[in-house]
Amino acid sequence: MNSNVKTELIFVRHGTTNSNQNGLLHGRTDIPLGPLGEREATLAARRIAGLGLVDQVVSSPLQRALSTAREIGSAVGITPVTDPRLIEFNFGDLEGVSFDDLQDKHTDLYLSMIDPNGLDQSFPNGESRSELHFRVTDVLQNIVDQNNGGRTVVVAHLIVIATAIAHLATGDPNDAVRYLVSNASISRVVIDGNEAPEVVALNDTEHLVQLQESEEEEV
Repeated sequence: MNSNVKTELIFVRHGTTNSNQNGLLHGRTDIPLGPLGEREATLAARRIAGLGLVDQVVSSPLQRALSTAREIGSAVGITPVTDPRLIEFNFGDLEGVSFDDLQDKHTDLYLSMIDPNGLDQSFPNGESRSELHFRVTDVLQNIVDQNNGGRTVVVAHLIVIATAIAHLATGDPNDAVRYLVSNASISRVVIDGNEAPEVVALNDTEHLVQLQESEEEEV
């Protein structure tokens, strides 16, 4: 990697889904954006386009992310490419369970998600955090190597993005809980070969303020 150039990764979490609104765990389940999420994706795309030149858009292949990525791609004139390593955490048999039920009825699994020593605890027929960490750090390295010195938009999911930013910011993807982000938010990390990566924006939702105000007025 050329140490004299700066590479920027712009992480965008997909727009809101009905599952998000209902507090359900849908990791690998391929659910679409809801009406709110579609509007959020459009606003995020406009915001990205206003940041300047984008060299690449990489997305999870799940439709909620890919639909968001296509909105962004249309706004910046780039066709998104997909990478399965950006798919959300696999909750296995607990796909579709509510977050409240995870805490109340599957307490051991819930605690394993935030326990530094619980990296190898797998969800039944799902994956462990160590498996997630491996694929996320692997795809990050590939993206940076392939577009060194450029600006890449990465459209993915809550746990994937938090893990990625934690890895870049601290070297420890286990710090993900500190980097949780909202739907359709924008987070930016600048990688300078001469210095540690810098998180220049985290969970930026300024572009959604008008939409949020509109939603409140309708309630």
